[in-house]
Amino acid sequence: MVVYLASDQASATTGGALRVDGGYVDSILP
Repeated sequence: MVVYLASDQASATTGGALRVDGGYVDSILP
């Protein structure tokens, strides 16, 4: 998951809540 979020492909993931380590990340700052 961390590798995906750090990649250029993650730019398509906007406004989504992502499950990370059993919790949720409400927003991701670029």
